[in-house]
Amino acid sequence: ALAESFDLIITDYTLPAFDGLSAIRLVRAARGVQPPVIVVTGTANEDEAVECMRAGADDYVLKDRPARFGQAVSQSLERRRLKQDAEHAEAGLRASEQQLRTAQRIARMGSWEYQLADGALAVSDGFREIFDLPDTSAAVELDGFIARIHPDDRARVRASIEQSSSGPQELETEYRIVR
Repeated sequence: ALAESFDLIITDYTLPAFDGLSAIRLVRAARGVQPPVIVVTGTANEDEAVECMRAGADDYVLKDRPARFGQAVSQSLERRRLKQDAEHAEAGLRASEQQLRTAQRIARMGSWEYQLADGALAVSDGFREIFDLPDTSAAVELDGFIARIHPDDRARVRASIEQSSSGPQELETEYRIVR
């Protein structure tokens, strides 16, 4: 049955020749979309509830509290929707980043972002290529970057960076580099 696509799985903790914990483990081991799993039980065993939640259950509902069941279903489906939205946004972001890398490579451009916290630069692959920095793991320090800017442009670029450190803002500047 796990080959089918489900919006929600509801299982009793105690089933004939099977149990809810095994059902959770099978669902979580399956590939593809992971539907929420709600465990329903007639016994109020805290250890079982903890074990189910650790195995991947989204909720645990006691049969003697039927009013809570609707809330558990609504919340589980909402969490699933939010997770799917986040996954779609993440996929869109990855696609946009790939498009930017491709556009920068084609245009022979690069980009950098000054990290206020540590004073380092986060740089694109195009930046590394332009500045002849092949090692993608090496950090780029601000002073090393400034040293590669044409001497006539250094003061202006440094002033622009210092201006941007007063708060989050986008900065665009043109400068020449020395290779």
